[in-house]
Amino acid sequence: MGTPHPSYDDSYVDVDTRLSAFLTKHPEGALQPLDPARPYRVERVEGTDERGRSVVTTFLVYTAAAYRSPDDQLPGVGVAWTPFPGRTDYTLDAELQNAETAAWGRAIRAVMPIDRASSARRSPAQGKPLPERQVQGLRTRANKSATPDLLKVLVAEIDDFQAQGRLHKETADELRKLAQDRQEHLAASTASNDGKKTPLSVVETPGEKPTPTADEDLKTRAKRISAKYGTPPASSKTKKNEGEASE
Repeated sequence: MGTPHPSYDDSYVDVDTRLSAFLTKHPEGALQPLDPARPYRVERVEGTDERGRSVVTTFLVYTAAAYRSPDDQLPGVGVAWTPFPGRTDYTLDAELQNAETAAWGRAIRAVMPIDRASSARRSPAQGKPLPERQVQGLRTRANKSATPDLLKVLVAEIDDFQAQGRLHKETADELRKLAQDRQEHLAASTASNDGKKTPLSVVETPGEKPTPTADEDLKTRAKRISAKYGTPPASSKTKKNEGEASE
């Protein structure tokens, strides 16, 4: 039996350990895709960043089933979403394998939880700390992720790294705080942009004379004609009105 990582009381249980315990308890059990004809699917999550630009993130989604016997009607089901392409040296070009392994572990856990404090050994790679370059990459993503969905994926990765003993608690907490601050910033930016939307209006150039109305334009043209040709003769209607007034 292995010992928990010194930084975590509940230690991470790797998939090899879960699989071994599962098959020991259920010798006729098996792990396979929930839908063998379609073991995984590709999902694209669309959204917009704080500037209104379209952002699309691609995931490989694997769904596994843990059958305790050939006639198991209620198998454990596990689903894993893996960003594609992978964002680390450990996930790039291994996205589907990682999704499959994670889904297996979750399917087993759904039907047979394992006491983490008394779990079996870890593989040597499980407790290897992340290199500083990779930690810095997580910080950059926490500070610059363009959508809340990307931040959710990041936090899930941070949780996994911490559970595997590859991130110290202080570092993981710092990264989660950065992600939370970024999410609040995105929410505030969206609310601010919605509040600033106003109807379009025509703004005149400073010093520019206002555009005359139709009546003002007619009066101006009449004055110009009068000044050039003299006062125009009165109309018959005007003469008739004047005659009636004299009577």
